Amino acid sequence: MSDESFSPQFGSPFQVVVDHCEEAGIKFRAEPDVKGVFFSMRGEMAIYDVALLVTHDDEVFQIYLTIPIATAEERLRPLVAEFVTRANHRIVIGHFDYDIDEGRLRYHIGHPFGERGLDDETVGRLFATAMGTADRYFPALMRALVGGETPADAVYLAELDYHAEAAHEEDQETVQQSSKEAPRPPKPSLKKRNRRPRKDPRLKSTRELPGLFERPKEERGPESKGNPPAS
Repeated sequence: MSDESFSPQFGSPFQVVVDHCEEAGIKFRAEPDVKGVFFSMRGEMAIYDVALLVTHDDEVFQIYLTIPIATAEERLRPLVAEFVTRANHRIVIGHFDYDIDEGRLRYHIGHPFGERGLDDETVGRLFATAMGTADRYFPALMRALVGGETPADAVYLAELDYHAEAAHEEDQETVQQSSKEAPRPPKPSLKKRNRRPRKDPRLKSTRELPGLFERPKEERGPESKGNPPAS
């Protein structure tokens, strides 16, 4: 539960954050001077220290998740820095913030809400995004620090579902492009074909050509009337 030593202004963005944590049953520490709420939360992969802050004259909501790693050895810090750079390249909401001097790694989301105000749904959605992103990359970071994987391989495996989805979209675009470029067969005609060939009007029928199939008179012989002559 929250501390009882403060009473945030009703309806203020800070009050929205406090109410969200109370309704979620989170044990937190509230600091009105900085308008912040602080607690620890167990994710699927690690326990994170969380800070929810309202800053910039009540116009920006910020989330900080401290990633539980210790990079006191300076030789490991370039590795973490490369990992963070590669991971941030694909992250859409928020980013990893690495203090290379102190070796502290945090995940940060900043949401300017301005005059629109801050609502409970936005607080919950952004907090879930922060936890999900931290859980996605934390095992990959540990494989790079302890398991001997390169930052490039570790980040690639953490984003394997992204790569599979991108490859699927590329395949779909290729199929669509190929279907557009392929020639389509001609559509069959719905008209009935005439079985009889059309007559050429330039040709006359045999009826219009008298004597075409008549024998000459000299080859016909005498015309007979009545009975034929006896042989």
